[in-house]
Amino acid sequence: SESEEDEKSFVTSQYCRQVTYSLSKEFGVARQEVGEYTHYWTYEKGSDPNTIRANLLTAAYLQPQDPLFFEAPQMPVVVYSNEFQLKRLNPNP
Repeated sequence: SESEEDEKSFVTSQYCRQVTYSLSKEFGVARQEVGEYTHYWTYEKGSDPNTIRANLLTAAYLQPQDPLFFEAPQMPVVVYSNEFQLKRLNPNP
């Protein structure tokens, strides 16, 4: 059975692979940069019923062409944390 605290929380995640193309030094060949990220969102009801607190963790990973990739292929090399507060504009519609 879920506790009351569990009912106040909601968690989502998203895996992203970003590919960026740009000019390169070689004619006719685009330069390609690849980034892999995972986003973890946590939402919690605030003490005010019109408020939700959220936290976003973003983890970035190395690519196989990076020299350190094979030392920790599944480990993030950087983690960012952002906190948000979502508040209903019209609490009584």
